[in-house]
Amino acid sequence: MLDKEKRIEKAFKLIAKFIDKCNLSETEKRNLKGLLMNIKSRMEEA
Repeated sequence: MLDKEKRIEKAFKLIAKFIDKCNLSETEKRNLKGLLMNIKSRMEEA
């Protein structure tokens, strides 16, 4: 179970890095990261 959590955490960090590197406005980046955090928190609740 711990290995799965580490892989998920690594995936979220990778997605966040990709969002940072994208050619988007700061508002769009903030919105995407907010969505990512919502998904992450919902996964932790389940």
